[in-house]
Amino acid sequence: MSIDTPTTVTREQLQKNLIATPEKSAPRWVLIRPLEGSQHTLEERGTDLVLRMVAAKIGRADGIFAADVFGSEGGLLNSDGSPTQLFLPWRSAALALRGMLHLGSINMPGGSQNEVFANVDEAVVVVCNQEPTTERMYLGEDVEATDIWGRRRRLNTERTTGRQIVDVGPIPLILRRCNAAVARWRLAVQFEGGRLRSEYGGQAEAILGKNAFGQGINGTVKLNLPKDWEAEPSQWELVIGNGEEFRLPMFLTLPPRASLGVNELSLDFEIAADRPYRFRVYRPYQVGIGDVVIQLIDRPLPDGRLEIEQIITNKTDPPEILNLSCSLFVVGHKRQKKTVTKLGLGEDHKFYYIPDAASLQGQEIWLRAEQVDGRRVLNYRWTIGSAEQSKAERTE
Repeated sequence: MSIDTPTTVTREQLQKNLIATPEKSAPRWVLIRPLEGSQHTLEERGTDLVLRMVAAKIGRADGIFAADVFGSEGGLLNSDGSPTQLFLPWRSAALALRGMLHLGSINMPGGSQNEVFANVDEAVVVVCNQEPTTERMYLGEDVEATDIWGRRRRLNTERTTGRQIVDVGPIPLILRRCNAAVARWRLAVQFEGGRLRSEYGGQAEAILGKNAFGQGINGTVKLNLPKDWEAEPSQWELVIGNGEEFRLPMFLTLPPRASLGVNELSLDFEIAADRPYRFRVYRPYQVGIGDVVIQLIDRPLPDGRLEIEQIITNKTDPPEILNLSCSLFVVGHKRQKKTVTKLGLGEDHKFYYIPDAASLQGQEIWLRAEQVDGRRVLNYRWTIGSAEQSKAERTE
């Protein structure tokens, strides 16, 4: 079965179409068509070509082919057999991805988008970022970076941590010769729950993982937390057999001012396998379980004041009656308080007013909603006038 991919079909659609097609129904061959040279720069065309190949590989296509091998506009070769400008991006991606299986994506400290592929001996990471950034991660001992034009270079390494320094931008970078066991270990590590209620007191959680090295290991793991968070314990000893899974239980305690939303946590592993390994795994963690929703809308008024509408929605299951004491904190202004009384399933609306709306643009404001005679503490910080946050929502 041949799957053509005109440029009107996005990479995401291509990937979804492949995943939705049964792998055993018939061989699935994907034809890749590059962007037109008359409407796009060479960098845009090369980037799109490589990322379409990556999407097809994620979808486990049985074969990935150029739709037009010969042709100066969209082909890989000219009519005389000489390479076109798109030959090198095609070749760079094809050499890196052949024989590889897609494993997933890893969390990078700079938030770069990436896809990880591996075979038994090697992992390959294709990484890019819409904004230029520098990632620092340990990926292996002999990591080599290849750009889409086939230029290779060794990565600089931090002396104290052994982490590679990777300059990432909009054009994909292919990281080859990464350590496959470390990549699989990173992808296996996760939190059992991954989210907590925003409330006082310790809450049960656990770290899950699997030994991806081809032998037994011993070592340690340390959990790194945001400021004022607590974990008991926060360090563990590891003695794990080949392919063995592990579970590290703990109790997490949030500070009273922990904000709703996603927080970045990390874990430092020091492992002795065939040789010593030291690497950090990043994992997002959600504060709030979604049964109480806070929505905030800020509006400048004709008289110069700023109106902030607070909408709290109760979605608790089983249903729970909520009494909340709400406080709005604005630097340079007196705290304003509102009370939400006996909120059953549904919404409650409250309004706050602050003078001189123009002076508040770009200023951070903090809303705190504390359950009366209960453990919930909902904190939310946002920036006035932000296009994304003028209508903001957070869940508990």
